[in-house]
Amino acid sequence: MVVATEDVGTETDEYVLVEGPVGPLFVAFGDRGLTRVAPAGPPDVARAQFERQYELRFGRRPTPAAVAPPGLLAALHDGSPRGLTVDLSGLSAFGRAVLSVTAEIPFGQVRSYAWVAEQVGRPAAVRAVGSALGRNPLPVVIPCHRVIRSDGRVGEYGFGAECKRALLEREGVELDAGAVRAPARP
Repeated sequence: MVVATEDVGTETDEYVLVEGPVGPLFVAFGDRGLTRVAPAGPPDVARAQFERQYELRFGRRPTPAAVAPPGLLAALHDGSPRGLTVDLSGLSAFGRAVLSVTAEIPFGQVRSYAWVAEQVGRPAAVRAVGSALGRNPLPVVIPCHRVIRSDGRVGEYGFGAECKRALLEREGVELDAGAVRAPARP
């Protein structure tokens, strides 16, 4: 994964509607890489809503693209952003560090919020890690669903806890009553 960190906007952003691992997703991208992943609901309403929300957040309205960026569909389905460029320029240095560590968690494995905090050199910042993951603009591409509570409970997710559980189960993570059967790695 290549991370763009300069806070320089692109002139135009585009988006595609693609089938993700647990349903349709809008994925926006610009000259500096992927900028946003959001769940898609009913097509007519969802498209207009996605465009409005994107414009509010980024100050520009995306336009529909004819094709997805190379490697996007593979990244969505194998859970690895390798080879993709992502634009995280609107995030803090801490947020970018959290997402970079999270992007390295292998398919089918989970780590705790505490583990991520330790990896970014801030072991006491467990809640801040959760907040940074909550602001992940690229869920599924940057697999924040693989970060769980230290007690094995799945925890929150931007697309909803049910979606998080479905993503984990799709990757072969065994869940029992909303918790991971095997404890999370540190």
